[in-house]
Amino acid sequence: MEFFSKIPDIYKGAILTFFTLVLIEFIRNMIDRKSLKKSFIIFVKLELSTILKSLERIKLKISEQNFFDFTYLIEIEKNLTELERARASAIYISESKQANYFDLVVEVRSFVNECRFVQNIYYDHKNLFEGRKDSRDINQIFATAQENQHFFDQKKVEKLVAISDLKNKLEKFIDEL
Repeated sequence: MEFFSKIPDIYKGAILTFFTLVLIEFIRNMIDRKSLKKSFIIFVKLELSTILKSLERIKLKISEQNFFDFTYLIEIEKNLTELERARASAIYISESKQANYFDLVVEVRSFVNECRFVQNIYYDHKNLFEGRKDSRDINQIFATAQENQHFFDQKKVEKLVAISDLKNKLEKFIDEL
């Protein structure tokens, strides 16, 4: 205690002020971090919920009208772009959730690309067989319209299963957040 009595009061006050400011900054940063984490989680939940709704609409369109609706695919891509922009904020969730988050974004992006690919092949060949497109414009894969339709029907079923799988994964991830 003798040591403190030799220190002038002004220095004691400065040291006390310094430690108080450090403590206040630490507490403020903790509160800010919690706030940012909550904001990030809310944002991700909203974006993933929108993707879920779009997947459901795509599923209905495939079942009813025999095509992938590009409007919903574009909507999903916009949501994915927003999720990818928010990638830096993923530091506020645990590493395992980060890995799931990045995997889901990649998986949904892959699904959208596959849907576009399948639909483009189908309609290119359909137009070719109906005489609306020149065979020089595309690489012909199918010899007949029936093969083309069989391919599309097979891929359509695969995509319906993929939608169900994606929906389950997205719902599970939303619940885990």
